[in-house]
Amino acid sequence: MTVSGPAQDKDFTIVIYGGCLAGYAARAALSRSLSPQHMIIHIAPNETPACAALYGNSTGPSGYEFFRAVGLEEPDLVTRTNTSFSFGTLFQNWPSRSRQWVQCFVPPFTGVQDLAFDSVVNFHGGNLQSYLISAQAALAGKFAHPPGDPKNPLSRAEYGYNFAVDDITTTIRSKSTASNVEHISGQLQGVAATNGVINHITLTSGRSVAGDLFIDASGTERALMEPLQAEFIAQRSLRASTARSDTPQLGAPCKVVTADDFGWYSVSPLQGYNSLLRVTGAGEASPALPPGFAKYESQFDFQTGTLKKAWIGNCVALGNSASVFEPLTPAPMTLLQRSLKALTELMPSSSNMEVEAKEFNRLHDEDTQNASSFHRAHFLCENAPETAYWQGASDTPICPRLRRKITQFDSRGLVVQYDYEPFNTEDWAILHYGMGRRPRRGDVRLQAMDGSERILDTMSSAISSLVSRMPPHHQYLMKFKEYLEKKQNDYAR
Repeated sequence: MTVSGPAQDKDFTIVIYGGCLAGYAARAALSRSLSPQHMIIHIAPNETPACAALYGNSTGPSGYEFFRAVGLEEPDLVTRTNTSFSFGTLFQNWPSRSRQWVQCFVPPFTGVQDLAFDSVVNFHGGNLQSYLISAQAALAGKFAHPPGDPKNPLSRAEYGYNFAVDDITTTIRSKSTASNVEHISGQLQGVAATNGVINHITLTSGRSVAGDLFIDASGTERALMEPLQAEFIAQRSLRASTARSDTPQLGAPCKVVTADDFGWYSVSPLQGYNSLLRVTGAGEASPALPPGFAKYESQFDFQTGTLKKAWIGNCVALGNSASVFEPLTPAPMTLLQRSLKALTELMPSSSNMEVEAKEFNRLHDEDTQNASSFHRAHFLCENAPETAYWQGASDTPICPRLRRKITQFDSRGLVVQYDYEPFNTEDWAILHYGMGRRPRRGDVRLQAMDGSERILDTMSSAISSLVSRMPPHHQYLMKFKEYLEKKQNDYAR
């Protein structure tokens, strides 16, 4: 039996196992950021795992940098994939029939007379959504790129993307052609490890592949981490169902999440079709599809949770191999981006990886705890349906940091923020108010304000006026594509 790699003319060999988004993203990002002395061997099974759907079809504003890191500029996304723009997520019926808000993307709030913006709005009995142009544009189905002029209300918006995982994965693969990358189509047969360190892996073809660093991007299978006895801290057992519906016109620039008795479902507007993802309790019969969708295309059970350590020995888990979230928020994509960035910055230079592993695991633990807190906060609500899914969500323990966040906000509207959270202060403020939480008391300085109500009225009027003049999302994207294609043709000449 011949064992391939590390090659003699290369200093370090990285072996990636996994044919889903995390695997191709790692391959592309590492080949672009590391020197040619790093040999990358990517082993991709022929079949894409069903758990790919758990990336959720959406990113926040950080998606722009993520896609750039893997070689996809925005023109690539718009012209080569079915990707559309997103100002956030519209939650409706959450979890009762009366709750609706847009969990939108915004830059840091501008204070009013040195007081927190959301506190001022609440003091005057206003609706925070009325003063967030990204929320108003999403509700109106309008989109335009935020300009650089700070006097323009649209500059107070940020955006992410709605995308199809398989579409993005295929496009990344087609652009990843670096000379230091070897692609192998194959299925794992076995892992040879000694004292928690992988020596080589064997494929069903009989080929064995050795390396210095191994990356598990196999999804919920955790094909490389399982033989290392990695501990997965499981939380909930759920079922995901997917469907798609062709549509002649692109919808609003936001994903729509709707709660019902069975759980929730999201509809993401993409170029040419809408993508549906439904999450219910594990093993439950699939509910009827919403209007416009004919049949479920795939269904699978999964378990949410996280690895206690995402880096063991010389093996690192990325994406769904490291942690699994319900794709209710952009957390799955955000955590993949953050872990890939951390891996790139902590890339080891020798076989002793203890220091790098310790720091990577610290960041992994912080990120998953913070993302879990944000997710759990969506289920701190009254009047939830008394069904298996919702009772299971309500019974999930509340961690101390989330309890502190809720206590501080309920008390006086203070938005507690921990270091380097994946969701910022504005995300939390919008969520609190969207869920109907209101502080029992406010900053004592609010009583001494003068003219703040006039400032809010002016802001709301300016936003309403601008949104009325913005183009519909489908129209803007069509014109933007025409502009990009013309620019590409002119350049080719």
